[in-house]
Amino acid sequence: MSEVYEAAEGRSYILASIGLRTALDRLTEMLGIGNSLSFEKKVQALLDGGWVGETEKMTLDVVADAGSANALSVVRTFGATRGVD
Repeated sequence: MSEVYEAAEGRSYILASIGLRTALDRLTEMLGIGNSLSFEKKVQALLDGGWVGETEKMTLDVVADAGSANALSVVRTFGATRGVD
């Protein structure tokens, strides 16, 4: 998580949002929430399990959308030059 904080402090918000999304994926895995679930369903499982409240869920939904969109943008921008589609 220190890299996420460093990215945010350095105003690298795209990198920070991708890092947050990755951290949330790892957290749900550690809690035993199905790895095959979509991220939206993982966030819902966090709410259903009592780990987050409705306000936190709404925030996580925004982070998830930002991290996912930013990661896809990075792949589309730079991936083609490195053989990644």
